[in-house]
Amino acid sequence: MTTSGRQAVALDRWLTEEPEERPFWADRRNGLPVTTPARTVADVIATGVSEELIGQAVEEALARGLTTRDELLTHAERRGGRVRDALERLMAEPA
Repeated sequence: MTTSGRQAVALDRWLTEEPEERPFWADRRNGLPVTTPARTVADVIATGVSEELIGQAVEEALARGLTTRDELLTHAERRGGRVRDALERLMAEPA
């Protein structure tokens, strides 16, 4: 991975921080920075992917224990408006 300027400094700082000091949305897998499943769902909702596909992803993530309803709602709330409304609607629908 190549980065430059502020991105490189931010990435270097993030990679050397202790887990409790990392951003609320970040995790590491095999040494690489990744977003959490809850953050990823909120990001995908914001891009306009079909709610049917997002509903499947939410259902699977919850069933596999990859995230919780509270985590999903927290990230959706941070994105606001349409993202929050879509996730609330999806989680209110019966499985």
